[in-house]
Amino acid sequence: MYDQAQRPYCERLAYIERHDQVTITVSTDKTTYQPGEKVTVLVQATDTQGQPVKTDLSLAVTDRGIINPDPGNILSYLELESELKGRIEAAANYFDPNNSHRKEEMDLLLRAQGWRSFLWRSLADTSIRISYLPEPGITISGRVRQALFNKPISNVNVTLYTPGAKGDKFHFVKTDSAGRYYIDGLELYGRQEIKINSKNDKGEKGGWLSMDTLFKDKLATGNMAFSLPDTSAVIPHYLTEVARRWAESQQQPFHSTLPGVTVTNRTKTVTLRDGSAYMSFGYPEYDFTITPKDLVYETLANFLVHNVPGAVEDVERQGVEFIANGKPVRPKFIVDKREDVFERIDYYTVHMDQVNSVSVRHMVGPPTLNKRQAGAGRVDQGFAPRDVFLVYLSLKPGAYNNDLSFINAEIYGYYEARSFYIPPRPAAEDASKQDLRTTLYWEPQLSTAADGRATVSFYNTDAATSIGIDVEGLTEKGVPVAASGKYEITRSK
Repeated sequence: MYDQAQRPYCERLAYIERHDQVTITVSTDKTTYQPGEKVTVLVQATDTQGQPVKTDLSLAVTDRGIINPDPGNILSYLELESELKGRIEAAANYFDPNNSHRKEEMDLLLRAQGWRSFLWRSLADTSIRISYLPEPGITISGRVRQALFNKPISNVNVTLYTPGAKGDKFHFVKTDSAGRYYIDGLELYGRQEIKINSKNDKGEKGGWLSMDTLFKDKLATGNMAFSLPDTSAVIPHYLTEVARRWAESQQQPFHSTLPGVTVTNRTKTVTLRDGSAYMSFGYPEYDFTITPKDLVYETLANFLVHNVPGAVEDVERQGVEFIANGKPVRPKFIVDKREDVFERIDYYTVHMDQVNSVSVRHMVGPPTLNKRQAGAGRVDQGFAPRDVFLVYLSLKPGAYNNDLSFINAEIYGYYEARSFYIPPRPAAEDASKQDLRTTLYWEPQLSTAADGRATVSFYNTDAATSIGIDVEGLTEKGVPVAASGKYEITRSK
């Protein structure tokens, strides 16, 4: 619809059926099965001339007595739902070849929801902004700053080495005026080791190198005198909590003894460089002298997870964390009697053949009150002291490059697909074990061969019910396809 100046005001969408349609048929070797019986499903794709078509599909087999079929699929979404605003009831019915009235119903739908207007006042073609750029691959970014001052260093050469990447292994870039660097288009899958260093044009070490998601810049402290709490309310509760933990540790013996572990109960006080003081009251201490049999763990992170109770892998931030009173705690490292103040994770990737000894200490320190609690002059009953885990390392000479311009770390790239678990059938003589799965089978990547056919097999559950098979995906030319099938599970009389 136009006005007399030929400016469009609104339009109505019309659906034009594709001429390159592909038919997907889903069939089973039987129409009725017994509980627990094996089922074979045949999926076949053909074009309008009956010729086979290559497709990439997903297939799901579910209990229709419990799970209702999805009202839409990939075909209805790409061809209809993505173009119309508002809810569309039973969108898949408009593309079901068994629905003889689907074309008339489509026309009625577009008469109601297919109208679109032109908002000329909202157009701003000269100021189009792209909020999200297309993803060319994994991006690694970070910053280079001066070691003693938080001042960026620009025009520094940053080199990235990714031995497990697909394609180029080495990448080179320079930092911008803010000291930032960005490296795009990395094809990394699963867990990958990376090495990054920064140097100036003379080949000398270039400042303090950091990497986003691994190293977090701390907030500037500024003048914090206004928020210092009154410790008179903290100390009594702290001492009471320490005494409670000590009593519990004496009543509950250590649950296991690990080879090469020495457990001691001597009381210690450790003061870290930031002034925090921590004490040990009865927590087990783990001391390991590394021998050739420990080399099977390869890295320090793997060694800690398998030998220290409470140590678990920190997948999100990489490294290891310890569970204390139900909460995860990142450890602090003291390497060759020197405290790590940069919170680097390079130590986790040190190989065990470069480690002389490892010790782990669980300490506690006074809690930190927030401003509200400090102003009230009280401590809540559930307010517990801070936990800290100290990892003492003794390394062989040259084992770790304590160079601020170098990073050696592990990151996670793109997800590596895993297969769907299919539970085994229980033994026939064990009648007490009932298989009542609602999803009988799922195949996320099912490809038809050159003959347009694909076959899968699985076992039924023990329930007598109706089973639905849903298949959807794309052809090699990008044409969306979807189909469904069904069969019955009945019990013999």
